[in-house]
Amino acid sequence: MDELLKALAPFNYVVQRNWQDLPDLDPDHPDLDLFVAEEDYNDCLLVTQEYGFIDLRHPSDGYYPPYISQLMLIDRREHNGWAIPNKKAYFLSLYYHDAVHKKDNPYKTELRRAFLDWINPTEPDDKGVNYYGDY
Repeated sequence: MDELLKALAPFNYVVQRNWQDLPDLDPDHPDLDLFVAEEDYNDCLLVTQEYGFIDLRHPSDGYYPPYISQLMLIDRREHNGWAIPNKKAYFLSLYYHDAVHKKDNPYKTELRRAFLDWINPTEPDDKGVNYYGDY
């Protein structure tokens, strides 16, 4: 994984999801889902094709609608040296993936955590309203 991280350094990319355990892969998700800028796609494909566990996506492949594709590479964050999407892009891309690409919505818990990480909840003064703002 160290070699892969170094190989990805020149590219405008993000790990789309399941990045929390990096540099180890999540046992429940043994692949690495990367999203790369259009202009870096062909070079990144050459670098990553030797790794059989990488799914490589780019803005014009239709994986995400244009709005989400545009957000994915803006204001990237870092996690253990890996580039990851900003909080808004992460939530929207994960929600889209869960709602459109997955049948059984497996990301419910992570979506809640990602949403509350992106939007800070406020506890209402009205104690008759439930508050579940912690994750």
